[in-house]
Amino acid sequence: EWLSIGAQAVNGSVGVNWLPEPSLSVFLHDWLGGRTFGDAVRRSNRAASRVLGQVWRGRHEPHPKIASSQMLVFGDKELRSR
Repeated sequence: EWLSIGAQAVNGSVGVNWLPEPSLSVFLHDWLGGRTFGDAVRRSNRAASRVLGQVWRGRHEPHPKIASSQMLVFGDKELRSR
């Protein structure tokens, strides 16, 4: 829906996002630092998954909360903030 009202790029999790931090901080650092929107989303999700993967260890790989938090990007993945 965000794209239909003018957003150029959006992201969201496949399920419940259990990784709001450090995802947001890493995303903002990377995107405002000049990386593309898609790259910043991927890097932030990877960093958060790595950190929380140390907490949420289970028999399943990846842990269900980490799998639920996997990010999808729609729109202009190459969008830059500047």
